[in-house]
Amino acid sequence: MKLFEKTNINFVRWRWHAIALSWLVILAGLVVVWTYGMPRGVEFSGGSIVILKFDSTPDIQHVRDALTQYWGGPKLTNSPLLKLKVVERALREHDGNAANALRAVLHDAIERIKPEGQRKFTAEWILYNILELKFMQGKRVREVALKLAVSEADLYRKQRVAIEQVAHAISEMEREMNDEATHDSTVDYPVAG
Repeated sequence: MKLFEKTNINFVRWRWHAIALSWLVILAGLVVVWTYGMPRGVEFSGGSIVILKFDSTPDIQHVRDALTQYWGGPKLTNSPLLKLKVVERALREHDGNAANALRAVLHDAIERIKPEGQRKFTAEWILYNILELKFMQGKRVREVALKLAVSEADLYRKQRVAIEQVAHAISEMEREMNDEATHDSTVDYPVAG
């Protein structure tokens, strides 16, 4: 049984038709891009962008230094972040151990940027996963990049954004601490008379 009776096809004869069809598809694509714009990738097509502004955000370099030495080192124990009220409160809770207190505040700040639900390796979870894998688990950049399926350059860009989010979370924690202190100082206490 033969599927094709005549297998001698003259492809060169149809070259101009193929070229015309190719140009037609290219021009149609250009018209669509010109009319509707370039379609956006998954990173830009959904979700929400929340930009928070605070009176004072901890210096991002100090947060980066503290995260880099999350498991100990002079940039953690001598960090200017130790002067924050939220760290001072944590210092009392951790028996005066500055490294543990700052580590607890950093951990709480990282947990604040954690998305809702069960952990996934999706774009929504990328910032939290970078912080958790690189700083809290101490994995190397290459390991984290492979696990998250991103290039190392992209990982560094997203890491910078993640550190900024941690700085904003610490700023929010500090603001809440100041609000509590203001609220506590304005409460009228009954005086026995």
